[in-house]
Amino acid sequence: MKRIHKILSIAILLVLLSCPLSFAAGLELVNSYPQDGAGGFEPINLMVKLEFNDNVGGEGVQKANETVFKVVDPTGKNVPFKVLYTPDQNTKISLLMSGDLVPNTEYKVTIGKNLQTINGVFLGADKILTFKTRDVAKDSTLSTIMMFVMVGAMVGYSAWDTKRKAKKEALASGDKVNPYKVAKEKKVSVEKAVATTDKQKAKAGAPVKAKPKTTAKAGTTETKKAPIKKK
Repeated sequence: MKRIHKILSIAILLVLLSCPLSFAAGLELVNSYPQDGAGGFEPINLMVKLEFNDNVGGEGVQKANETVFKVVDPTGKNVPFKVLYTPDQNTKISLLMSGDLVPNTEYKVTIGKNLQTINGVFLGADKILTFKTRDVAKDSTLSTIMMFVMVGAMVGYSAWDTKRKAKKEALASGDKVNPYKVAKEKKVSVEKAVATTDKQKAKAGAPVKAKPKTTAKAGTTETKKAPIKKK
C-alpha cells in the first residue's frame, strides 16, 4: 500500500514540475501577413498582421509593446504606422501603414526582443520579416495592352459581321453575282461557283432561277413557254 502511495506521489510531482516548463516555452510568432519574403502586395493602405502564441494585447502591456515594432524601406528610412489591437483577440497585433508605400519595393518589419506577454514573458530575440509591394506600373501596362487587344477584337468582329450581313442582304435581294469572279476568288470551277451561289441564295431566301429542262432528244435543252391564249 505504501508503495502505491509513493508511486502516486512521484507521478503528481512530475506533473507539477512539467507545468512550469510549458509556460517557460517562450513567446513566439505563429503567423503573419504578409509572410516573410512574400511579394505582390498592394502599396495602398497596407496592414501587417501578426499573431503570437500568447496574450500580447492586454491593456497592461499595450503601451510597452507599441515601442518594439519598426518598419523601414530599402534605404533604412523609418515608415510611419499605427499599432492596432483587437479586444477579443489578445494574441494579435496589427501595424497599419500611415501612408502609401512605394510600388515594387522591399520593406523590412522588425519585432523587438522586448515584446512581452501579459504574464511578463518576453520574445527574447528580434524577429525580422520582409515583404515586397507589387509593381503597379507593370500592372497598368498589362491592363492597357489587354484593353487594346479587346478593342481590336471588337472592331475586327464588327467589320466581319457588317460584311457578312451586307453579303446576305445582297443575296436575299437577288443581286447578280458574277460566277467567274467567285470561281477565281475561291479557286473552283465555274459550275461549282454557280452551285455554291445558288445554295447561298436559297439559304438567304432569295429566288433562284430554274434551270432549263433537258429533253430526251439529242441532249438539247428547251424552256417550256406558257401557252398563248386565243382571242
